[in-house]
Amino acid sequence: MGVVQFGEAHPKCREIHGETIHGRLTRDCRRWILVPSIRAGSQMGLRQTCLISLRAVEPLEDDQRVIDAAEALARRLGDNDNHTVAAAVMDIDGRVHEAVNVYHFTGGPCAELVVLGVAATSGAKQLLTIAAAGDRGRGLISPCGRCRQVLLDQHPDILVAVPTENDPVMRPIRKLLPDTYFYPDAPDGQIVRFNRRYHDEVMSGEKTSTIRWDEEWLAVGQATFVFEGHPQFAHVDGAITAVEATTLTALDPGHAAGLRGHYPAMPDDAKLLRVEFRVDLHGT
Repeated sequence: MGVVQFGEAHPKCREIHGETIHGRLTRDCRRWILVPSIRAGSQMGLRQTCLISLRAVEPLEDDQRVIDAAEALARRLGDNDNHTVAAAVMDIDGRVHEAVNVYHFTGGPCAELVVLGVAATSGAKQLLTIAAAGDRGRGLISPCGRCRQVLLDQHPDILVAVPTENDPVMRPIRKLLPDTYFYPDAPDGQIVRFNRRYHDEVMSGEKTSTIRWDEEWLAVGQATFVFEGHPQFAHVDGAITAVEATTLTALDPGHAAGLRGHYPAMPDDAKLLRVEFRVDLHGT
């Protein structure tokens, strides 16, 4: 059995969601892929029987704000055994909502579920990021199986903060619960993330397509386009109008080389999606 070692980020900064970004790492673009490698004796101690697709990325500044809120609330819980976990979630307008669990032997709700209700009470409909932390110095914790299923059903595009041996990473909820059951009455719509540098091109209609890797769930239909790191939390409604499967060899050589350079973990037989979209210029 091998050991998966989370290696150094690729020297070129890139957005995890498929757009090519050149230059050094900045506060405006900090989503780096973690490059896996198999070797014995890793200090990480994370054992896997095979090398899996890793969509774990460093938190952006806004993601970190959610993590900090959950951990700060957890530190204030004291010694009350009925409230031992805190959670925070950020909605699409940048508001952070907080809540704690309610333990009871009949099966009281986890903090992640309580915070969904708190956010809904405040009028939030679309949620971007969630984090939970334990009391008594336990720090960031991962959601349980029930919470993962609820998050997937109600907010299938949310990013979840999970702990590692070193720093927290962000994982799409779909990657935390693979091969899962999908609730047939789950809400319509999907969230498509761009780096904020693409805001003007998308809003002007200059950019109407994108190549995506490891986002096989994208489909034709209603969508909300979010510009990560935007100071006003800019987002706009629209739709994905076409999704076409493609491969690296089918792309222009320059484009293929750029994608490979920015996706160092992408295999030779990676399945790519060419996504066509439109935005509603009357949206927010």
